[in-house]
Amino acid sequence: MPDIRMDQVEGNAPDEVNTFTDGSVTNPPKKQWSVASYGLLHTDRTHDGTPITPMEDLLTNTHFSDDGLEGWGAVQGPRASSTRSELAGGIAAALAPYPVHIGSDNLSFVNKAKLIIDGNIKVSSKPWQLQNDGDLWDLFARIVDQRGRWSIRVSWVKGHAKQKHLNRGITTPWRKWGNDYADNIAANIGHKAHPDGLHTLGEHLEERHEMYEDLIHHVHRVIVQTFAEDQRLRKQAKDLEAPPLLPKGTGASWSRKDSTTPNSKIQ
Repeated sequence: MPDIRMDQVEGNAPDEVNTFTDGSVTNPPKKQWSVASYGLLHTDRTHDGTPITPMEDLLTNTHFSDDGLEGWGAVQGPRASSTRSELAGGIAAALAPYPVHIGSDNLSFVNKAKLIIDGNIKVSSKPWQLQNDGDLWDLFARIVDQRGRWSIRVSWVKGHAKQKHLNRGITTPWRKWGNDYADNIAANIGHKAHPDGLHTLGEHLEERHEMYEDLIHHVHRVIVQTFAEDQRLRKQAKDLEAPPLLPKGTGASWSRKDSTTPNSKIQ
């Protein structure tokens, strides 16, 4: 984990979103072989106005476009998830050296990020190391502390919004445009940050994983069926060896006097 050093940021976060982030995960549903990436857009940011900081340059691939600063990167670590990729994008966005209002379509990331920004996360009872994606949450919390809680906000924005969501007021044209922009970076550019062939390797391993699962399920069924058949045969053999039993309630009984021997007298 890099040693993050960030200067305190002056000014409060704006009311409207000015930075959009999104994450992308491929090769689901097996998280062990998934490959994740993130994308972000700092809207209206220019090289002359706000150049790339050394910390941003260390953690994020960047490119200035007519729409602002685009950023993307590979998400490291096993068991990639949508929340982990969104969190990585949030970390990259929080490195901006000016007040930021991050818009993300991942509600899990947004809710926990708000708790951290508001100072309502208690890590004394459950350290970051014991929490899901705790390595990245720890990093996000340290960045928030260093830059100043007043200088960053996080809001949920509707992902993959359509006209009906605009009509209902669930999102706005601005937020739809920004989310679609970040999603495109994450899906089409962010995954290129991974080494060549990693996606193919993940797909191959996922296929082998499914084959092993099928094999184990088959072996389990054979074991269960074999055990059941063994119990049936044992019971069958035991029933054949047991002496016949007289029906209950007949009053019949057997004693030694009833037996006949060669010396018995016939009256």
